[in-house]
Amino acid sequence: KGASLHISHWNGHRTPEQLYSDLSTEIALRFIKTPASRQEKWDTAVVVNNHFDTDGVCSAYILLKPDMGWKYRRILVDAAAVGDFDEWPRMDVNALKLHGAIMAIGEAGSSDAEKYELVLGRMDSLLRD
Repeated sequence: KGASLHISHWNGHRTPEQLYSDLSTEIALRFIKTPASRQEKWDTAVVVNNHFDTDGVCSAYILLKPDMGWKYRRILVDAAAVGDFDEWPRMDVNALKLHGAIMAIGEAGSSDAEKYELVLGRMDSLLRD
């Protein structure tokens, strides 16, 4: 028993064509709106990433907390764009602040796994504040 879904915009990705976008955050948002995302096999799925960055944090957050991810989708996408492309899409200072907070909190971790743990544990409060 198991399930696998590749959510990536990196070269050599295996992301389903209908979900693809230039940001993993946008791919995760597309996935959580599909009927397939509500299948039981995803209830115990594990989210992994091979590097730490804002796009990875935002996409993992969306997959782990789809309701919160959808509610804060705009700032999550904009923060991911700041991190991946050095772009400030809608001139939303909050997206820039979120990216900065994610990176600053992550600096306290000694490994990518620890960085994810530290940041994901604070995402709810970062988004609400």
